[in-house]
Amino acid sequence: MEKKIILEKKLNKIFMNIFQLKNKDINKNISMQNVSKWDSLNHIGLISEIEENFNIHFNDDEIIDMTNYKSIIKKILNYEKTKK
Repeated sequence: MEKKIILEKKLNKIFMNIFQLKNKDINKNISMQNVSKWDSLNHIGLISEIEENFNIHFNDDEIIDMTNYKSIIKKILNYEKTKK
């Protein structure tokens, strides 16, 4: 469980940087639909930052599906499990 909290803190920093959000504005329901700065260009920036910070690589289908915080966390956790 502690690893998930660390992961979420790291991801929150990426969200704050890419979308210029405050930490208090980031929650598990955040998505492309409710973040005005989450456009296609910032989506690529988000994915790039995640890949760099977590040392993982997403395929095109995964990137297309990563339209909300919950799906992003799930994908990162799946990659973390396969690293072991």
